[in-house]
Amino acid sequence: MSEVALNPGGKSARVYVALDSAVKDIVQAEKDTIAGLEAAKGYIRYELKERMGVRHVPDLAFLADRSGRFQARIEELMDSRASAINSPWRPSPWMWDWSPCPARDRRPEKRPMRSSRAANESPVVCANS
Repeated sequence: MSEVALNPGGKSARVYVALDSAVKDIVQAEKDTIAGLEAAKGYIRYELKERMGVRHVPDLAFLADRSGRFQARIEELMDSRASAINSPWRPSPWMWDWSPCPARDRRPEKRPMRSSRAANESPVVCANS
């Protein structure tokens, strides 16, 4: 069990179960584990009632905790991105033209207000080339 989330009223709880990622068919293992816990739900609730000494035990919902797998995948993607950034290939400095565009940098002209102003304005295009 990786986490138990008890609802504020205390009538239900979500129990997250994490499995070892070394299993070949992790999806089937998750299904089997959840099915086994669902089958033993009555016994688990009985044991909780006895150990906690409470009158009412929350209804349990068992869910597979996939956060570890997601975290591993995110780290894998970040590592591959970092290796791509640190690769020996570098773009040439003339690949992109970073020169200032006077047409884009100037302030727009003041025009009289029209009903469909956006339709009448033309987009600013820089023609440095």
